[in-house]
Amino acid sequence: MSESSQHNGAEAPDPSERKDESGPASDSDKAPGPKSDSIGLRDIVEALIWALAVGLMLKIFVLDIFSVPSGSMQPTLHIGDFVVVNKLAYSAGLPRTIPFTDADNPLDWRFSTFDVEHDDVIVFDFPAYGLRDAPLERYVKRAWGLPGDSVHFDGRRLTNLTTNQQLDLPKLGGAFLMRAQRMHLAVPEGAPRERLIVPYRGLTIKIDDRNIEAWKELIISAGNRVNLSEAKVYINGEYCDSYTFEHDYVFVVGDNRDNSYDSRYWGCVACDRILGKAVLVYWSRDDRGEIDFGRIGTIVE
Repeated sequence: MSESSQHNGAEAPDPSERKDESGPASDSDKAPGPKSDSIGLRDIVEALIWALAVGLMLKIFVLDIFSVPSGSMQPTLHIGDFVVVNKLAYSAGLPRTIPFTDADNPLDWRFSTFDVEHDDVIVFDFPAYGLRDAPLERYVKRAWGLPGDSVHFDGRRLTNLTTNQQLDLPKLGGAFLMRAQRMHLAVPEGAPRERLIVPYRGLTIKIDDRNIEAWKELIISAGNRVNLSEAKVYINGEYCDSYTFEHDYVFVVGDNRDNSYDSRYWGCVACDRILGKAVLVYWSRDDRGEIDFGRIGTIVE
């Protein structure tokens, strides 16, 4: 036996046989288990709030829904159609009215995106020029005449010389010039009375005590004050013998020509009153109130 063995008196224990003297493992030392995948009430509420916020932003700034109230746009649009309106088609920015109210938005900041084109189906706030019994609501019509379009009048109908489209006129009564102004079509100075213009920004017309009533409501709708005193016209307190349009206008008609209350009766629509372009029928019900699956998803053209 070697000298070292005698000194130790016994062999060193095998490390593999050494007992764990640290005691039982605590719960904190155990390996973590999988986390719970359950969704709590707080998660659901947060998701609903985010969905609501996104929906409100889309409705206020991007898209809107319009319910077709009459048959004036048949066969393109039917009563019971719900139409998606693209609010970015022509302009973008802050809404013109305070959301969910009819009050004007004092922060009027918008910029143009694209121009209205011939035959676009547009949704707009009904102008109600001087029509006291006219409901304040939104209309949907087709853009027939654009700002600056030349229109020819032959006594019974209007012809758009740009598109060669014709419109029969309702019996509005009165002289030709007053009839043209009642529809807010301008007769340029020095031009034949048969030639009319859809008003555009910067166009100037002559006004006096004989024709101011025809233009008064349109001028007021642009934010001006109009008074007539001693056969003279005053706009915002200043004498005026002419008026320069501050906005572009469009002449709109319904596809159902014989049953449409449109610009032939009450005049042109200022472009800043246009809500957007009708693009899609997303829901529809027929005359019996049943879902019309054949119209759902129809592109508005």
